[in-house]
Amino acid sequence: MVATTPYTYRNYSLNSPYDPLYDTGGGNCTGFIYWCNFYDYCIVSEVKVKVSYQNTDATIASIMFAIPFPSSQSPTIAPNLDTVKETPNSVWWPNYAGPSSYNPHTMEKKYRISGIEGQQLLPKISYSCTASADPIHQPTIQIGALAADGSTVGFAGLIAVELTYWCTFWQKKIFYN
Repeated sequence: MVATTPYTYRNYSLNSPYDPLYDTGGGNCTGFIYWCNFYDYCIVSEVKVKVSYQNTDATIASIMFAIPFPSSQSPTIAPNLDTVKETPNSVWWPNYAGPSSYNPHTMEKKYRISGIEGQQLLPKISYSCTASADPIHQPTIQIGALAADGSTVGFAGLIAVELTYWCTFWQKKIFYN
């Protein structure tokens, strides 16, 4: 990617293995449909976010970030330095230009969904996805890169994102012979 703005990002669902890519849809997680053959619902209790970023620009320093949002907040606001560095539960890492021990770098963070929401996940069905639908209440995470000064455009790099969900499948389906 080459940033035409001081930032680049995508929004991911923190509790929907049915469709992890929040903005445009992105398919199911590995093994999800298999388990949905036996259960009606899936609720996520925790998610591990792993982000790897390599700044390929020789002169423009940047930072990678992950900012979680509860289901009551919109993840569509454009990131800036204040949002990245001051949002609760946000994580970020500097990726200096050119060769550096900070470039490339991988960061990991494990989130409890109830901690992001600030409450218990009740009613349970509102936080559960199905084999064909996202949950009603969907906390999200914004993952991307931002120019280190918050305003320079044109930096470039490669970002890899991996989400690992801790799920409980519930309401077992009934099979008749």
